[in-house]
Amino acid sequence: MELKPAEIRDARPTDAAQIVSLQEGIYREGRWFVGNHAPSADTIRRRLQYLNPHDSLYLVAERNRQLLGWLELNRMQPERMQHVALLTIAIDRAWRRQG
Repeated sequence: MELKPAEIRDARPTDAAQIVSLQEGIYREGRWFVGNHAPSADTIRRRLQYLNPHDSLYLVAERNRQLLGWLELNRMQPERMQHVALLTIAIDRAWRRQG
């Protein structure tokens, strides 16, 4: 059976709990993130609610209302560093290496 392609869309504040769940799974792997744990759902929700599209991009990959991964791009501050950005791309372990 062929899988339906994932939809790539802007993250919404209502995605916060699923984003945290994805992040917690990746933190448990102990290989990819700096730090010890994912931010809270409330922190993610606020970040998405007040996201400045000039400075940040936050996308999710979704299939059948399940988040498979996310992409986050944040410009650096101060203004003289606006040509530099931090990029995070993370995919749930179950969905990696599937094209």
